[in-house]
Amino acid sequence: MLSEQVGRTSSPGEGSFAVPLADEGHISISPVDDQGIVRLVGYGTWSIEYMNRHFRELDPIVAAARMRVRSVMVLADLREAPVQSPDVAEMINIGTRRLYRDGDRIAIVVQSSLVKLQMKRVVDCAQVQIFISVAAAYTWLMAYS
Repeated sequence: MLSEQVGRTSSPGEGSFAVPLADEGHISISPVDDQGIVRLVGYGTWSIEYMNRHFRELDPIVAAARMRVRSVMVLADLREAPVQSPDVAEMINIGTRRLYRDGDRIAIVVQSSLVKLQMKRVVDCAQVQIFISVAAAYTWLMAYS
């Protein structure tokens, strides 16, 4: 099942990296897998400081992925993350626009239409698509690979 492939764990496995736990939220990062996908799993709410640390952790992983595959593909499972504060949402937009390039594909899976609307409104990045289904996100990522 695709949701099991995402690796919903609260602690990073071997080969995974995790930004230290924030007050209530966490995002684990797994480097490029055999399918060429960088996987993120996040839950809870995050602060601006936490998001800054997250993007600092993600930078070298995306750089390493670029050396292995031509275009970076990211599957971010944020189904256990609620609507974030406007400041954090803006930080996600800034970090996403800075990190990803033309040709990259970032699929973000969220828990509800409300979160999907917020992410679509805030993340102004052509490479990003927002989904409520892991299967739909995965299909979109793999469509052109």
